[in-house]
This record gives sequence, C-alpha cells and structure tokens, in this order.
Amino acid sequence: MPGNHDKNIKAESQALREIVHIGLENNSFNEEAVGSIVQYDRPFLKKLYSPFKEFVTFAQQYNCAEKCMHRVLNDNGSEYEETEDCLYWSEELESNYKGYQIMLYGVNTALCSDLKEYNEGRAGHKLFLPKLAYKAAKKTKNVINILMAHHPPMFLTNKDDVINDLDSRFRIQMYGHLHSPSYKTENHAIHLFSGAFQPDEKEKGSDYVPIFNIIDIDIENIAPNNNKLKVAVQVHKWNGTNFSEFKEHMGTDKRFLFDGEYKRPQEITSYVLGH
Repeated sequence: MPGNHDKNIKAESQALREIVHIGLENNSFNEEAVGSIVQYDRPFLKKLYSPFKEFVTFAQQYNCAEKCMHRVLNDNGSEYEETEDCLYWSEELESNYKGYQIMLYGVNTALCSDLKEYNEGRAGHKLFLPKLAYKAAKKTKNVINILMAHHPPMFLTNKDDVINDLDSRFRIQMYGHLHSPSYKTENHAIHLFSGAFQPDEKEKGSDYVPIFNIIDIDIENIAPNNNKLKVAVQVHKWNGTNFSEFKEHMGTDKRFLFDGEYKRPQEITSYVLGH
C-alpha cells in the first residue's frame, strides 16, 4: 500500500488538493463528502489520485492496486460502479485453513497526505480514511481478516470513529510509517508496526535501522469448537553485513506488551476464536 513517500506531491492540481487539507484541519472533510466525490465527482477524484499514477503502474504488477484508483487514472471508469470502485484491494490467502477463510486487505491512508501538512502552524498528519475503504471486510466468525496500511490509525483525523471499527473487523493489522518495530493488542486485535526496510540515510546512527519481518499465522484447537489464533513474528535487522534476527530488541521492551505480559514477538498468541 502507498505511503506519504510513494506519491508525487508535485503532480498537477496541487492547489486543489490543498483545499482538502484545509478542510481536514477544520474537521469539515467527512464521510458524506468522500462518498459524494467517489460517486459523483470523478474529475475531482482523479485530481486526488493523480500523485499516485506511477505507484498504480507499479502496484498493478503485483495485483495490489485498488480498483477505483486504477479505473479513474486510466479513464476507464467515468461512471461510479459499486463493485468496481473499491477503495481497497483484497486477496484470499486461504479458503479453508483449519475451518477458516483468511483474507488480506490493503487500504490507502496516504490519499490526503502531503508535505505541506508539516508546514509551520499545522499539526501534521491530517489524514482521512473513509468507511468505503474498510467496510467490505465482514465480521464473520469463520473469517480472519488481515489489514495492511501505511499510516497507523492514530494519525487519522477521524481516528475515534475508525479504530474501534477496524479492531472489530481485522484480527491482525499491519502498519508502517513509524520506522521502529513494535507490537501491541487492542480490543482483541493484534497491531504490528513494521519498522522500515530502507530508512533515510540521514537517520543512520539512530534507532531507525533497516528491518523486515516474517509473520507466521496458525490456528490451534484448544477445546471442541474452541480455537486460538496464533501469530509469530520474526524481526530481522541489518547489522552492516547482512540481516539477522533482532533478538536483542525483544523480550523486555515495553513496546512488545501483549496481554499484560512481556513476551518476545515470536511467542505472540492471540485470542480465542469462536468456531
């Protein structure tokens, strides 16, 4: 999914997109406004999407470009169609893994992200994620939904409305942007913060080191009709020569708080699932 560094902020219609930021700062950019833009104002929507033109070309190679963005930027979607104008992409990872369907969803938190959001006098990170981007993930007991997004929901202007809803839909949520790996749970959902694979050169010597994660998911039967979702995380850090497991960063750091206990990420176990 794209982040704030995956868009061309100098794309045409910068002034028009600035109006969106002003609206976000004044809490006047809401669900109704987004819905109207998507459904009835395709030219304006194209101007919001235009900074992602190169990203969409790249993402299409991996089948992970949201349909609406792709259709609008390629001028093959002049009329709104509910099934085709999705503000997310999704993929079925497993259709029946130990009785569960496992679905992966990606949403774009950077649609309203712009470098001007950091200008003097601005709070920064005035971002917005509409319900159209995540409501398709069904709250079904035999489905495990996984969410991918660049910005954690704490940066959204509508975070109070979004966070609880996301936690009710997605058992596992994976976020970037923070450049430092951490893990926590909220409302029976696991939140994984990835770290950065290629942090800025200027950040050398800080806590921002090149990192990638390997995530294993399993389901353990603990009683008849009673299962437990298990998530194992391996964090790998660049040591100057190669990537090695980042064990020294695990086990005692409060950022790895889970279920009220300090555990190494490899030992993370989620909540009991209804079956």
